[in-house]
Amino acid sequence: MANENNAAESIARKLAQEEEWLLNFEKNITKSGQIRQGIEQVVEKFDQRLGLLEKNVLPMHISNGKLQKKQHNIQRLINTIDATLQFYGKTSTVETAINTGNPTAELDSYLENMESLQQAIIFFETHPNYRSQTENMRITLDTGSTVRKPTQRPEKLDGLADVDSCHVMCSALLSLLELEEKLMVRAIPDTSKRAQVFRELVSRPLAYVVLQTQKVVNEKDIGIIPLLPLLHLLSQNLARFHNLAANSIGDVQFDSLMRQLQVKCSSYVNEVVEHLNEDTTKFVPPDGNVHPTTASTLNFLSSLTAHRVTVTQHILALTAPQGTNTNLLLPKLFARILSALGSMLKKKANLYDDPTLATIFLLNNYNYIAKTLADEKDGLLPAITEMNSNILSFYHEEISTCTNEYLKSWNGIASVLKSTDRIGEDKQMAKQIMSTFIRDFDQILAQQMDYCISDPKICAHVQSEVRARIWKNYSQLLDACQRLHLFPQGIKYTENTFEMAIKNLFSSARIN
Repeated sequence: MANENNAAESIARKLAQEEEWLLNFEKNITKSGQIRQGIEQVVEKFDQRLGLLEKNVLPMHISNGKLQKKQHNIQRLINTIDATLQFYGKTSTVETAINTGNPTAELDSYLENMESLQQAIIFFETHPNYRSQTENMRITLDTGSTVRKPTQRPEKLDGLADVDSCHVMCSALLSLLELEEKLMVRAIPDTSKRAQVFRELVSRPLAYVVLQTQKVVNEKDIGIIPLLPLLHLLSQNLARFHNLAANSIGDVQFDSLMRQLQVKCSSYVNEVVEHLNEDTTKFVPPDGNVHPTTASTLNFLSSLTAHRVTVTQHILALTAPQGTNTNLLLPKLFARILSALGSMLKKKANLYDDPTLATIFLLNNYNYIAKTLADEKDGLLPAITEMNSNILSFYHEEISTCTNEYLKSWNGIASVLKSTDRIGEDKQMAKQIMSTFIRDFDQILAQQMDYCISDPKICAHVQSEVRARIWKNYSQLLDACQRLHLFPQGIKYTENTFEMAIKNLFSSARIN
């Protein structure tokens, strides 16, 4: 009996132990479930964070990689720009000096400018992006007033030197004759004898000077600009030279010289107008910059203005109808030349295959004309406004018209962005508009990559107008794409890259 009781107690103890173990096991199972649930929540949050990192950090990582590449390119670009600015700024000054310089008066500096331009051409030839600048510089070099062709340079410079020598001879002769007269008044009191001696003394040097000047005028083809100082000197002392020649013992053809000089200068003036009206050359600046003929024509007008009285009285008055108001002869000539220049520029613009580039070409040339006319140093505007008081406002209106015409090239992109305000939560629509915008924007940038607007103020104004047409709607599109988490790899044109693209318009500097 005692054994049975002991066995029952033993079983009861084991049963109690088993129950206690089961209770502990159930608690462990419950705790394990809680731990598992906690781990699952952590894993789920980790997945969510990975997703957020993929959306937020990965695009930034990709963008940082692109930025590092761009920074590298920018550094290279800055180094190139440093070198380019040294040549480009210098080239602009040199081209102006060549177009407006007078080799007769400043031969050394003129030749230095030619050498500087040649060095700039060598530099820019090593950079394919600056092909258009190189072409323009070559045109300036080839069509300069003294270097149109290398074989003509010595002959041309000889002609300029001959004209300069004639000017010096005529001036020296006048000075010597004045000294001789003063000496003879003291040496020969008798007026009639003094006059006879003076005629004999003057005849040979006067005949020599007139003959040499006639040879230069008749034989040298150097254009009107070098002849104007000589014509001015002779016309200022016309009565003096005429009386000396008339009273000379020998046959001195001074009146014939004056007539030949006036006729030749008049023919040069007519040639300028005819050249503008009949110009059939096919050259146009590949970047739409100022045409060399525009610069040379404005330089020609400035030279005429500097000798206005001489040009009016001794050149233009020759062919003017009797009774014409001579004060208006030069303004009328300027009006004819500017009209012919405008017609020539429109013909040149038609040579471009790209109508937008043709508009840029006209914009640059009209702006160059307007700036030159407004330059008080040249004195062109007062002379021209005597005939047309609205001439400057006319060119400003043409510039505005060309600007508006150019802006039409961006109408396609502007129309693409008009649907931006209807996107809402439509991811497909936002993605379609952005893809279309990037495609069209890239096409326009590629098309206009070599366009040039030479005036910084006009360039900045046009860039601002382009931005104003696009940015408002594009910024909304940009916000929508970011809000809808589109383009996880990053959007090509962020606010910064968009601004950079606009600022690079009309510049050959590009970041690849």
